[in-house]
Amino acid sequence: MSLVEVLIAITIFTTIFIPAYTLFIQSRGAVFKSKLALVSTLAAQEEAEDWRLLARAAGSEIKTFAHDWESVSSHKNALGRLAEGTPFPVLMARPYPPQMEYPHVYERIWTKLEVFDPTNGFVFPAVIHVRWQEKGETFDAFSVKEKEGFSRFEFYLIRPPRGT
Repeated sequence: MSLVEVLIAITIFTTIFIPAYTLFIQSRGAVFKSKLALVSTLAAQEEAEDWRLLARAAGSEIKTFAHDWESVSSHKNALGRLAEGTPFPVLMARPYPPQMEYPHVYERIWTKLEVFDPTNGFVFPAVIHVRWQEKGETFDAFSVKEKEGFSRFEFYLIRPPRGT
């Protein structure tokens, strides 16, 4: 092979390899972001379902479910948030078995729950906000330094009507 053939081969290889490598890096980042967005959405839906179930037993204390930004981690799920001063001590069996602990990635997810005054006396409108960190080592829900995503979900907490 001559030097010209080697240079042509290197040029062809480089023109194919660089765009393919760039596409690979970009797609890897997109997959990470979409996976984290999906996990965050599922965490918020899971928390909303926990609150819906607990609302059936809470009665008029549903408004106390509201909380500011808190990390979704092994000790901050819906039952964990109710651990202090809860009217449901039977539900607070701690520590949870390892299979019930949240995965490590959930530490990148923060939620905030707003509970509004009831309509019809027993239907409480609620909004759960969820933020997730897309990159960086540490995350603080009050910081805007890191790249983060955000969603919100509206749902209802229903207290059984009185007398049932």
